Amino acid sequence: MKVLKSDKFWKLIKKAKSPSARSPQRRCELLMRQLARKSVREIMMFEKTLQHYISMADTEEMRGATQVIKGDYDEEYYYNLRAWLVLRGEKRYFLSVSRPDYMASFLKYTDDPEWKGYGQCAKIAFHKKTGKTIDEIEKIPPRKWREAELPDHFPKLWKKFVRVEEIFE
Repeated sequence: MKVLKSDKFWKLIKKAKSPSARSPQRRCELLMRQLARKSVREIMMFEKTLQHYISMADTEEMRGATQVIKGDYDEEYYYNLRAWLVLRGEKRYFLSVSRPDYMASFLKYTDDPEWKGYGQCAKIAFHKKTGKTIDEIEKIPPRKWREAELPDHFPKLWKKFVRVEEIFE
């Protein structure tokens, strides 16, 4: 499964940051509405992209910052904080990942980075659209490429790695 192009992903996140959406629940609701208008494949791609960015924020420095914010270290809180950080938008996300202390410039005591819904928006939208969970769908085996499709989809790799004589063997 592919991920969404970075600009498309961050555009969806930005739309969910409407001035009227101050609460985490409202932001998640706006994001779910946007995702509900997308195809099932696009929702799955969004989820995979979200998980990619959450994983990318998994650094020792971010773990230390989480310990400062929470008062101790908690794995579930750490995951939710990283999901919350992605939903703050591209600029804040990348600045915080590179320098977690930057979060002090926008994280308030009243913010709720522990709210579990941040990492669930795409999963909920997917369930509403299909009646299934993304986890059930992800168990479908990946697409098998037919040999004839490969040169058109990967022309540079094909040219570099496949010799003509191998095709006729």
